Amino acid sequence: MKNIENIYFIAIGGIEMSALARYFIAEGKHVAGYDKTPSVITQDLQNLGADVHFDNDKKFNILNNIINYQLK
Repeated sequence: MKNIENIYFIAIGGIEMSALARYFIAEGKHVAGYDKTPSVITQDLQNLGADVHFDNDKKFNILNNIINYQLK
């Protein structure tokens, strides 16, 4: 995992995915992800520096976002 810098989560607002996201943020990784709707959990992740996208994001395209995030 030392060579991996960018991590993208699907359903980042779920209890399991958000726990993993928090772990990787604490490890200094760049974390992003998608969830269907905003929540207290996704807001907390955003406050920690995660880039979270939602269903209602007009410009959001999950496949393009994953590809672009891996290229950072």
